[in-house]
Amino acid sequence: EQLDQRIQAIVRSRNEREAIILSMAEGVLAVDGNSRVMSINHAACCMLDIEAESAVGRTIQEAIRNVELQGLVAAALSTSQLVEGDVVLHSHGERFLHARGTPFVDAAGKRIGAVIVLNARSAVRVETRASLATVESLVADTIRLSDTAAPDTLLQTLDLRFKVLRHVRVAVLDADG
Repeated sequence: EQLDQRIQAIVRSRNEREAIILSMAEGVLAVDGNSRVMSINHAACCMLDIEAESAVGRTIQEAIRNVELQGLVAAALSTSQLVEGDVVLHSHGERFLHARGTPFVDAAGKRIGAVIVLNARSAVRVETRASLATVESLVADTIRLSDTAAPDTLLQTLDLRFKVLRHVRVAVLDADG
């Protein structure tokens, strides 16, 4: 009777964890140490446009045809650190995901795989990150230019760069709104 209660408690706990993962809005993908898909929730299937039945048991390369995501999975399997990056999907138009991967361990502390969490990203947010890098570059170039350029050239350059900065500000506001 004690054994039955223990088994029921383990099954109930496993079912609760599975229900939580399946109901998450984020995509969740678990792979073993050989890059084989162990588990994938409904949200990840929708984001990646795949069926769970066809993905589980297959390697990440067989299940998901995306080099960026495959690379992130490989990185998560080879490090003890959190890895993250943006993934561009090209099926059904261009879509963007942000992926975060971390290794997971068994009860003995042995690394047995990785968990990848996927969040949908809007194109505006990805564009904003690129635009902010452009701003940094423009500022650095302007500082260098101010030492050597003639005043008229410097004023024209600054005017153009302020227009670019206003565009970037609009993109940031659009991404946040």
